[in-house]
Amino acid sequence: MSNYENFDNVYFMDLGKNKVTLLDRESKNVYSLAATELFDFMLSQPEGTLWIGEAAHFGTPQNADERKLSKAQYWKENELLQLYEELNEAGHYLKLFPQKSTSKYRVRYWDKLINFAKDKMGVDIKEKKISKEFNDLPGKSQPKKSLQIDRDDLVDCMVMWFIIEYKPEIFDSIKNPVNTFHDPRREEGLTMKEEMNGDKRFIKQFDYQHPKDKVSAYLCDIIPTLYFHFNPVQRDMFNLPVQGKINGTLNSYNSDGLLLDSYKEKSLSMLTSLCLTMMKSDGQLRIRPSTGEVSGWKFTKEHLLKLHAYHMKGGVCRADIMYNRFPQWIAGKMDNKLRNANGSIVKKQIKDYTVEEDKMWNEYRNIFTKNIHSAFNILKGIILGETKTITIDELNEILREEHRIAKQKSNSQKTIEFSS
Repeated sequence: MSNYENFDNVYFMDLGKNKVTLLDRESKNVYSLAATELFDFMLSQPEGTLWIGEAAHFGTPQNADERKLSKAQYWKENELLQLYEELNEAGHYLKLFPQKSTSKYRVRYWDKLINFAKDKMGVDIKEKKISKEFNDLPGKSQPKKSLQIDRDDLVDCMVMWFIIEYKPEIFDSIKNPVNTFHDPRREEGLTMKEEMNGDKRFIKQFDYQHPKDKVSAYLCDIIPTLYFHFNPVQRDMFNLPVQGKINGTLNSYNSDGLLLDSYKEKSLSMLTSLCLTMMKSDGQLRIRPSTGEVSGWKFTKEHLLKLHAYHMKGGVCRADIMYNRFPQWIAGKMDNKLRNANGSIVKKQIKDYTVEEDKMWNEYRNIFTKNIHSAFNILKGIILGETKTITIDELNEILREEHRIAKQKSNSQKTIEFSS
């Protein structure tokens, strides 16, 4: 059973101060119980019950190092794995919501969330403390009583409930529990990602021009090839040099055919982040120890660039792509400016987007990530020698001819329009 709407018994969960807040979707009741009582309560519920809680609490065990313990992780590794096994045997379903998304959606959809909470439960989540009449745990014959609920505990449950109903497609992307917390692929990816972070910091520190930075030098050499193979969206995304209007050639090179310094940081920022998944800063290939080969896209997306909702500390390379470049790129695509109270033109905040604008934002994000995927494949082909490289002179000759043909067609069309 994978369709959210097919579940008749659904609980949203949050952990805080060693207590678990439970929100029953069907009865709209809210329960609070000690963390030590949660597992027995879960297993006492009917077969087919769906449980949804943040991965940080219900999908991440305590750190084995006592010096690194966090209150966000209450249960030990063996306790969680045993729970997963028992829930599976009992016919229950557990979904682990990305904790980064909870806080993101909370800000992004706050106004909608306020209305959702009033409509579904009759509570005002703007209050710091929320009074809610609730039944004691199912199966216990105790009268209703008033509970002062900490707003954050309830709101996180409300966020998960709201976003799954507001964007049903999200449900299928929410993670299931793991069979082990020691995944060799994940640990391999963490090691490689840290090496990438070190290389990226070094490259950025010296503005992509250090003599030992072979990645930036290599990319400068192959920008003509990338430009030739990239589509217009990718050329824009990666800030590649633009064509001149007079003859269509790239005008960002000097007389020696070298990329001008003024274009280097602009063009290389995101390119180096992608290239470092396959190449070290010294120019050697970055090889996966487990395969003896350069990483494929699936491993790169999941473990090296972490282009998913569970990224946590995604690293410097991910930040250059999704934190630095993506907001700039999408801001240039969406007509989302408005005039504030002072009469100044400002960018509309995502939380103020209309339904149509929100849909458009998601469509552009999908375009962005899909084009990173195809750009990765193009770059990998060049790095591995599977794609022939071209020089700036060869590229400009091609562009000059394309420009001439396009101009000729344009003039012909104007002649036809004038004649008619």
